[in-house]
Amino acid sequence: MGASLERWAHGLYRVPWQRPYGRLCWFVVVLGTLFLPIAGLLYGFWGEAAIPLMGVLLYVLFAGHLWAWGYYVVPTRRPFADYGLPWQGQLGLELARGWLLGTGSLGILLGTHLILGWQAATVVEATTLGKAVLAGLGTGLAVAVIEELLFRGWLLAELALLCPRTAAFWWSSGIFAILHFLKPLEVILATWVQFPGLMLLGLALAWSKRASGGRLGWAIGLHGGLVWVYYIVNTTGWIVPTGVAPEWVTGIGRNPLAGGTGLLVLGAIALYFRQQPYNYGK
Repeated sequence: MGASLERWAHGLYRVPWQRPYGRLCWFVVVLGTLFLPIAGLLYGFWGEAAIPLMGVLLYVLFAGHLWAWGYYVVPTRRPFADYGLPWQGQLGLELARGWLLGTGSLGILLGTHLILGWQAATVVEATTLGKAVLAGLGTGLAVAVIEELLFRGWLLAELALLCPRTAAFWWSSGIFAILHFLKPLEVILATWVQFPGLMLLGLALAWSKRASGGRLGWAIGLHGGLVWVYYIVNTTGWIVPTGVAPEWVTGIGRNPLAGGTGLLVLGAIALYFRQQPYNYGK
């Protein structure tokens, strides 16, 4: 059984396209081959009620697929470590610092809006706020781990095989922004300011990995902290615009990072990591 499974895995992860970007395409093809049949069965049985379970399934399959890709295609005997998640205490320390940077910077931004009267705080029940804090904590951590493994782990490593590493930083950040901006045209035109914000965030996360020896701790912490605060504010309606300042300043769609002041914050974070000493390991 073990030998048969090993042969199956070797066959599945034998990349058929050796031209540039063939590996990128095959990664997506294999993940879709693993995910879509199971997702189709779940949707067939439970309909839209299965969507949350499908999301969990995609996360689990992605993690397993990423490990197998590193093991069979790269190849490496420690895929997660080489993609930026080594079993080191330093990783946890950097994650905590990144989380503080994300929550602190967004907290200062919102606090400034409140002081200037651009936004106002509403009354939220303690139970509602507590649930949002816990749910947002889990959501922020899960989203950050998966997306950082994908964009700053696997994608950045693959792009570095095709172009200089500096260019790979920009390409991976651009792809990160585009994939988060796949919306109807009218929505894109109404929320265009989100795109440069996503681009700046992608660069900040990539440069944070470069500055920390190839580890993803800072990136996961910063990304997760931002998602956590945004989740709490967005789901509870805790902080709302007053109309004193235009929406493009305070944040399109009540997203504080999708406005002029949010771009300043993201730009400052990106510049900070850009200026850190080059310490890229993997």
